[in-house]
Amino acid sequence: MSPDQHDTSGERIAIIGAGIIGCALAWALAREGRRVLLIDRAAPATAGASFGNAGHIACEQLEPLPSPAVLRTFWRELTLFGGALDLPLRRWMALAPWLARFVQAAFHQRRNTPALAALVAPAADTLQAALREIGRPELLVRHGHYALWRGPHAAERAAHTAAGAHALGIQYTISVPFERITQLKAKIEKRLVWHHAERDLKFFERNWKPNCWAETRRFIFIRTREPKQGKGPLQLNLFAPYEYGFQFKVISTTATLSARKLLALHNGPAA
Repeated sequence: MSPDQHDTSGERIAIIGAGIIGCALAWALAREGRRVLLIDRAAPATAGASFGNAGHIACEQLEPLPSPAVLRTFWRELTLFGGALDLPLRRWMALAPWLARFVQAAFHQRRNTPALAALVAPAADTLQAALREIGRPELLVRHGHYALWRGPHAAERAAHTAAGAHALGIQYTISVPFERITQLKAKIEKRLVWHHAERDLKFFERNWKPNCWAETRRFIFIRTREPKQGKGPLQLNLFAPYEYGFQFKVISTTATLSARKLLALHNGPAA
């Protein structure tokens, strides 16, 4: 669409909200030659959802929020019970039409997922291209993110989430506890050749199907050389000699990055 088509019309488009979505819309419309008014009570991306989301572009969240699971557990988020969802009673009537649509959509999550996925999956690539065009590529840092599970059933919940991500075609990397797959130790003990990644870090990788998994996955076995201080009963720490041992870790991934790039991502600043 040519910019000249809009210069003489006098029309002006108002966008309410200067978060990442509002700014992206304003930029795209201005790029087409339209006159845009961006309205927000705060400076761009300094308040609201974009600020509260810590700058996270959630390309992995391909499923719509409304789901039967949310309907079963939403009450835990209510402020009345010490949660994070501030929903005063006086708002319930005004929200009733929206809540009815939310409940209805919850039972169609699977059907609605492809429509949302088409918008969300390429979001980071689209944003990266836009930032390059305006000369600010440094505003997007692509390091992925970490998800942590706590409690006695953390490993099972992590495996369930990984299986869901795999079904949706989302690339992920997950640490595999040795206690869940006893074959891991044997594979490490039998390995003779390890590839160098960093100063004290070596690795090897295998496509492998553990007995307890339904299909073959990509595994990366990591060995880190770490100092261990050995001291006698009367030695001071200052003069204690150092011995070196190894720490082992195994990750499973669906990512297509090279093993070295994947290790740099997995062992990044938040590791």
